[in-house]
Amino acid sequence: MSSALFMIGLMLLFLNYARILTEEMQNAVEMQVVLKKGILEERIQKVGKSLSSKPYISKKHPITFTSREDVAAKVKAETGEDFMQLLDENPLRDIYTIIVRKEFLTPTHTQQIVAELSRMEEVHEVIYTPNLIKEIRRNVTNVSKVLGVLALAFILTSIFLINNSIKLALYSQRFLIRSMQLVGATNGFIKKPFLWRACYHGIIGGSIATLLIVGLQYMIQYSWPEIQEISDYYFTGLIFVSLVLSGILIGTLSVYGAISKYLKMRLDDLY
Repeated sequence: MSSALFMIGLMLLFLNYARILTEEMQNAVEMQVVLKKGILEERIQKVGKSLSSKPYISKKHPITFTSREDVAAKVKAETGEDFMQLLDENPLRDIYTIIVRKEFLTPTHTQQIVAELSRMEEVHEVIYTPNLIKEIRRNVTNVSKVLGVLALAFILTSIFLINNSIKLALYSQRFLIRSMQLVGATNGFIKKPFLWRACYHGIIGGSIATLLIVGLQYMIQYSWPEIQEISDYYFTGLIFVSLVLSGILIGTLSVYGAISKYLKMRLDDLY
């Protein structure tokens, strides 16, 4: 039971990491709002306040402003050449970099956002990569489908293993069950100790599986420290509760079904 529940917990852990990484990818999609030249400082700040009030701007990631001087310094650092010596003025522009919320990363919404920002008087153009957004959404959909199929396969396999293990364990008790019937024990009286034992085994099996999951998670974080930044310990607690409840539920249902079968069988069939 611990091994089967560990398979379920392992898939839940991978699904959680996939969910977090997907959100990180979606939250990394940027738009650059390029301002017109010759704008006063007051109007630049006005644009920043206006962008901050937009509902589609991510509140988790602050809006960043890069002045034309900073852009020129960045270009110089990347190319190793000072193009300002060849020109009379800085041809670059001030830029606001914003992060769009993942709910608005659809072709329709992004086009509406670009159109809205482009209509602002101080904005020269809005730069973003629509192909990147489409690629992210397509990859997220494909990964979700694959992980969903794997999760379903793992869950069904685990249920099958636990159910068969319990049936094999009760097979050796079939004559004891018949003996209890012969001395007048009711069906409920016969089932009760087996069901309690199934609950106990479910709790122990789920706890062992959770300890294995926690140990595996620690090893992953030790090998790749950057994983610790996206670890969700609240979800690990949910995995513990889910595994224990799954162990109890699958165990009791399997025991109930097996005992009910033996209670209805004829003595000749028990042999």
